[in-house]
Amino acid sequence: SGPGTMEDCLQPGRQLVAAGYIVYILSIITTAFITCIAPIASYNYGAKLYKRVMSVIKVGVVQSSAVIAAVVILIYIFVRPVVGFFTGPDPVLLDATVAVLQVFMMLAVLGNVSQITSGYFLAVESNGLAILNGISRMTIFAIPLLFIMPKFFGLKGIWMAQPGADGLSFILAVICLFAEYKRLKKLDETAE
Repeated sequence: SGPGTMEDCLQPGRQLVAAGYIVYILSIITTAFITCIAPIASYNYGAKLYKRVMSVIKVGVVQSSAVIAAVVILIYIFVRPVVGFFTGPDPVLLDATVAVLQVFMMLAVLGNVSQITSGYFLAVESNGLAILNGISRMTIFAIPLLFIMPKFFGLKGIWMAQPGADGLSFILAVICLFAEYKRLKKLDETAE
């Protein structure tokens, strides 16, 4: 027998498998970028080549965001076959999971920036900022939003918590990166 009504399918447990695998794929991409930029940032920071460090940050954020955006767009385009791979042929479950996944991944590109920022700060031994950015997306913002959003949006609020956390973690990352750019510019000026 099938899962029942559309409301039954909107229960969070039904879509976790598909969303979990897709988030895992996006995390692998982000981790690959962090693994690439961290040693470059670390070396140039240690060598006091601050302009290069600023360039590494920019390249890391822009390129990783472009790749994540491309993957998310592909998933949006082929959402039904991708979701169907995880959910099977049940049309009600497929429709519900597609609707949920499209909300869940809405701001994934922005959430990527907080993870890249965390990797950068870890590379230059700013451990506090690395931890702050590293846990902001899933812990600092997502967990509270899981309790807050359903009060305003009902069951859909559970799925809206992740895009909200992605947006808030992005804002935090931008603030941290802006302050870091100012600091690196000062260090570059005094190094000359």
